[in-house]
Amino acid sequence: MTLRIRRAATLFNVCMEPNVVSGMLELLCNDPVVLRALEALTGCAPLSRYNGFVYRLLPAAGHHHNWHDHLISERRLAMSVNIDAAPYEGGTLQIRDRESGRILEEVTNAGAGDAVVFRLDAALQHRVTPVTQGVKTAFAGWFRSSPTLRAALCEGRV
Repeated sequence: MTLRIRRAATLFNVCMEPNVVSGMLELLCNDPVVLRALEALTGCAPLSRYNGFVYRLLPAAGHHHNWHDHLISERRLAMSVNIDAAPYEGGTLQIRDRESGRILEEVTNAGAGDAVVFRLDAALQHRVTPVTQGVKTAFAGWFRSSPTLRAALCEGRV
C-alpha cells in the first residue's frame, strides 16, 4: 500500500491522504448493522457515525502516539484495525487510569484484520507505543453519538 502523506510526517505517525480505499473503509464502518452491533456489544448508545483514517508507524522515524483521550466531538468509542499482513513489533495500545497512571490494559493487534474497540472515558487515557521492527499500518478512528453521517454530509462536515 502506498501512503501519500496528507501532512508532513511527524514524530507521531504518517497519515494517508483520504482516497477511495479509506473512504470505502469508513463507509463500511458506518453501516447501521455495524453501529447497532457495537451498541449491543459495548452498551454505548446511540452511535450515529464513524470517522477514520489510515496511518503508519515507522520504527526508524520513532513514530508513536502520546497519552491522550479523544474526548471531543461526541466521540464515544475508538477503533483500530491492523490492515497490513506484514509482521511488526511494538505498536502496542496501552490504556491507563488518568489519575493514578496505572496501566489497565495492553493490546497488540498485530494480525492482519485484528481490531481493537474501546470506550472513551474521561477517567482513561491511551497511547500506542513505538514500533521497534517492521511497519504498523492501521485504520483507526472514532464512533460518535452525533451528528449522523447523512447530516454531516449535508452540512459538509465530513
